[in-house]
Amino acid sequence: MAPPLIDTSSTTTGAVISSDLLERVPVGRRVSDTLYLAPGVSSGGMVGQANPSMSGGSGLENQYVIDGVNVTNQGYGALGSYSIVFGSLGNATPFDFIKDVEVKTAGYEAEFGQSTGGVVNVVTKSGTNDVRGSLFTYDRPQKLEGRWTEVQTPNGTVQTLGSRTYDAGAGGGAPIVKNHLFFFGAIDPSRDVRTFEAPQNFPLLSLGGDDRTRDSTTYAAKGTYQVNSSHRVDVSLFGDPSNGLNGPQRAGALLNQTTAAFSSLSYGGHNQTVRYDGALSDRWLLEASYAHAKNSLAETPSVDAWEVVDRTVTPNLTTGGIGFYEPGNESMSQQWSIKSTNLIRGHQIKYGYEYDHVDWNQFTNYTGPTITAPNGQPTATGAVVRIIPDPVYGQVYRVVRARFTTGPQTTQSY
Repeated sequence: MAPPLIDTSSTTTGAVISSDLLERVPVGRRVSDTLYLAPGVSSGGMVGQANPSMSGGSGLENQYVIDGVNVTNQGYGALGSYSIVFGSLGNATPFDFIKDVEVKTAGYEAEFGQSTGGVVNVVTKSGTNDVRGSLFTYDRPQKLEGRWTEVQTPNGTVQTLGSRTYDAGAGGGAPIVKNHLFFFGAIDPSRDVRTFEAPQNFPLLSLGGDDRTRDSTTYAAKGTYQVNSSHRVDVSLFGDPSNGLNGPQRAGALLNQTTAAFSSLSYGGHNQTVRYDGALSDRWLLEASYAHAKNSLAETPSVDAWEVVDRTVTPNLTTGGIGFYEPGNESMSQQWSIKSTNLIRGHQIKYGYEYDHVDWNQFTNYTGPTITAPNGQPTATGAVVRIIPDPVYGQVYRVVRARFTTGPQTTQSY
């Protein structure tokens, strides 16, 4: 039976994107790529493709839930691991692991709070009485791309020569005890490569094309215990530990005039949840869950020196290190919830309780040695220096960025 064109029992707008649909349409491999199939979803702009705008909200106002785990970055509201410099780098869960993606763009239920944009609710696949599995590989080779447009500017623009994304993995499910106990597992290593080149007449043009390489190993495992037709328990584990190899993780590193100020990355998350769904009677439904979510990101620069930009010349002369970087930020949360639904004379009453304990640590730094401020206070970080023209002295060295602390460590309860 086809669903009604207008569901008069719900105020929610959005879409449910099934795994069958994802297998038949051309769409990116990550769960964030599938969201653009829903109406009301558009580009999030500067916060990155992984954080789309929903019904006009910014890309950092959404909530992301996978198998009951809120994987939203607790510091920025983004999907998975988030960086001020790089935007969202997780969650890399591919759609091969997914049963359904429910995108709620407006009018969603009160149980989905902590969002002024949209809500993304993802359910991963489970095992069944049938033994089923698959092997898969995907490749988007550089030779199938159109030519990238070259852009020339007075201060230099790093050119993109091409990109390639490929992955291969396996997934499958099976019964452990027929009709009662099932298992599903999947793993998907992937690599994303983008080749950059320094602008014309810049020293690092001699390197030729230089690859920015990022590797992810995405995994998922789920155990399901079907006690009987009325009670079910699911245990789910999934994550996307990832690394960016030392290189131009920031394309702007190729603008440096003296050295290849490259960096490496470590990012991704690990998530676990236990969930119970039960029918205590034909008119009383109960859900309870515990979840733990962790996302982290750390960048390691290859050159530890002040970033110095001479603005008295054109093109600006950049030397030293990369300047601002995040040596480690971490978002961890523990989530408890219980929800009850009662059916009374044709009406549905839903109520519940949720408790989240969140730790969010944001460490920031600048490359180079510490300095001493005019009041005698030493900094905790290096600095960013600008050489600016001055009508009296010709040029002035100005410290425009440095920190007296390495960033906040916060704990909150919701």
